[in-house]
Amino acid sequence: MNYVLDYQIEDIKEILEDDLFLKFLKYLNREDYNADQKEQMRNLVINAMRRLNS
Repeated sequence: MNYVLDYQIEDIKEILEDDLFLKFLKYLNREDYNADQKEQMRNLVINAMRRLNS
């Protein structure tokens, strides 16, 4: 999976490899959301996880 992420420069490798995040991506890919909705939800989860890790 290749995603273009628009974030401040920082290392988000830990989030992208996190088991919970990967499970969320699998869920998101199974569901019938349009591409914009998927992108918004993915970005929301990444932002939430960034806040938890800071």
